[in-house]
Amino acid sequence: AANAKLVDGTGTVTANANAQGGRLFDIQATANVAPGNLRVSAKGSLYRRSLKISAMNLTQTDDGWKLAPTTVSYGGGTAQFSGTLGGDETMIEARLKQLPLQLLDLVRGELGLGGTISGSVSYAKPRGGVPTGKASVRVNRLTRSGLSVSSRPIDLGLNGVLTADRLADRKSTRLNSSHTDISRM
Repeated sequence: AANAKLVDGTGTVTANANAQGGRLFDIQATANVAPGNLRVSAKGSLYRRSLKISAMNLTQTDDGWKLAPTTVSYGGGTAQFSGTLGGDETMIEARLKQLPLQLLDLVRGELGLGGTISGSVSYAKPRGGVPTGKASVRVNRLTRSGLSVSSRPIDLGLNGVLTADRLADRKSTRLNSSHTDISRM
């Protein structure tokens, strides 16, 4: 259910969403809307674990949008995002700390992923230019559960750098204390 109180594009929108069964969640969100500014906060639970989005603030600039640092907290882990969209450059920064992958069920229901992700990702693309970026990500105890079967947990690592003229990456996986380097370019 949602409720909006807006006058001339300024005001508040509140929403509550919940579901039982496959995706057990209950979320309450509030958005403060004004021309050129959107501020959203949300709290609730997913699979009976606390979920919170702290004051996402999206502000219109002369030629795009700026996302102030925003923190998503879930199940003892966090993700912090910030960036600029449109304008002279699109730039996104993300920092992840032991964020449960189960959170992805909100985006695509019943993925059945377990484990946590930590690390950082950055991406930048100037207008008319080529994208660049860097990633250093670790997934601990990744599992996939289906209706009747669960996979054995594995650890994954990814380091990558994208420059104007090359892509370099290194991936590794570990299962039961054995380590295998699966790719290096």
